[in-house]
Amino acid sequence: MVDGNSRFAKHNIYKSDVFSVGLLFFQLAAMDDVTGFNQKSQEYDGEKLVAAGVTRLKTRYAGSFSDVIAQMLQFREGDRPSFIELSRIIMPHHQLPEPVICPKGVPGELQPLAMTM
Repeated sequence: MVDGNSRFAKHNIYKSDVFSVGLLFFQLAAMDDVTGFNQKSQEYDGEKLVAAGVTRLKTRYAGSFSDVIAQMLQFREGDRPSFIELSRIIMPHHQLPEPVICPKGVPGELQPLAMTM
């Protein structure tokens, strides 16, 4: 999303990553080009391209897979789930682990080991 008074794009980088991964999953599953999926211009209507692509996916894959891809490729960031929200959609009964705070002085590369101690 671009603020009309600014040259700088304002967006949620995490949800932007969800869209990018959704494009990757779509392209791998459909074996199809994704040019224009992330654009809204006279040449490309990303929303229509995504809708048509997901419809094609539904003929080849389970509806639940296609639905997750469709959610990842929501054109408006506010409508798109985060990775945490996606994990809850995909695994609704799975309990996510609580964040672990590592003791002070544990180097970054050793933090996974500190979490298991």
